[in-house]
Amino acid sequence: MRSLFIILGCLSLVAWFLWYQFIASMACAFGSVSGNCTTPAPWELNSEDLQFMVLIPGAITLAFFVIAFFAKSSKKNDR
Repeated sequence: MRSLFIILGCLSLVAWFLWYQFIASMACAFGSVSGNCTTPAPWELNSEDLQFMVLIPGAITLAFFVIAFFAKSSKKNDR
């Protein structure tokens, strides 16, 4: 069971990174007229951007790893 949550944690970490890059690139595509746009660092974000791009995905990822830490191993000799 532990390995399942570790895999889910790693997959959510990758999904978090891809989601952050996708949203930042869409903001550049639709928000910058000049074309000079960079991806902001997570600590440069404010309000809703910080919440939806960093805090919620980070909490989901952290939850998977915390559950994996407390989950029992699925080995038969591990009792």
